[in-house]
Amino acid sequence: MDGFAVNRDLRNTLGWLRLTRALTPLSSCVTHAGVKIAGDRPGIWALGVSMFVVRLLCLLSVNCLLSAPGSEAQVPTEHPELIAGPWEVANVSGIDGISFEIVTSSRGPTDREQFDWQALNIRVYHRQGGKETWGYFATKDKASPQSYSLEDDHSFDLFDGERLRIHSVGVTELKSFDLDITFSPTSNKWSGTWSRSGQNLHVVLTRPEPNRGVRPSVFVGDWIGESVPNSPHHFAPGSLHIRESFDGMLSVWLDRSISGMDPKTGRNHKEQWNGEWLKVSSASDTGLILDTTNPGGAPSQFRVSLSEDHQVLTGIWDRPGGGRLNAPVRFRKVIGSANRTSGPCIRISGDRERY
Repeated sequence: MDGFAVNRDLRNTLGWLRLTRALTPLSSCVTHAGVKIAGDRPGIWALGVSMFVVRLLCLLSVNCLLSAPGSEAQVPTEHPELIAGPWEVANVSGIDGISFEIVTSSRGPTDREQFDWQALNIRVYHRQGGKETWGYFATKDKASPQSYSLEDDHSFDLFDGERLRIHSVGVTELKSFDLDITFSPTSNKWSGTWSRSGQNLHVVLTRPEPNRGVRPSVFVGDWIGESVPNSPHHFAPGSLHIRESFDGMLSVWLDRSISGMDPKTGRNHKEQWNGEWLKVSSASDTGLILDTTNPGGAPSQFRVSLSEDHQVLTGIWDRPGGGRLNAPVRFRKVIGSANRTSGPCIRISGDRERY
């Protein structure tokens, strides 16, 4: 066993423990809005924890002898900003979709960061007549080509950065299904099969789009965060993305990041959130009330107002008991984004943007 293999195995084990702690509700059957979410089998999970602790201690001992500085974790996707947020398809039974929430940890100089770990939450949802049911699936490992031949009686999910496969059974109200789709960065679409109730349907998932002939909401578009001197997080980078679905529902997600320097090593460390789902609690012609949905963190609410020229969103993040979400409080609309059906704009450096 070489140093690289040990470090990789150690990071996988540590990442598994981090993910287990961060996503504790996913380790058993939990309920969201009356929908039971499929999780791991509790007995096997408990046994697995003890075995992982033993395995971790062994790996720590060997790692001290065979360390490999500079090795990088193999994360599911190196460009989470391209796929984060919702993708859906409208049909006679309503709207079916998936939504990615991705947290990525990296370290090192700017533009030369190395990945430490990554955790993906994949929300699968069905909406009809304004009622939405959903289930969560989670992964932290990049799937191997061989793993896609897996057959199991229990729910599982696989993702290698382009191909997503989800096998779901026993999720209350969200009917059992098999999803096998592949992402095309060129066309910015997912295509493949979505099988359920004995039907194997070919599907193409895109960003939410309004019905033809319907004028989209004034909030629809991509919004880039701006610094505000009096804000507690006036340098916090981030972007807000708003889309309107075929049934008129608004989908909102937030991209943001936090950077800092380790005083002991002098290395930069960055944690990046892509696709944070913000639930629209209230909407008017001039403002929105958005609520965070992360079950593992303190809830936050963003009360935002639209400027008269419809180009700036300004608000404040409120959190019960005090404190603020580390995110921008003012966003400026990207020109032309309201009419664009491709992915959100991505700030690369300075004032340059990529789509």
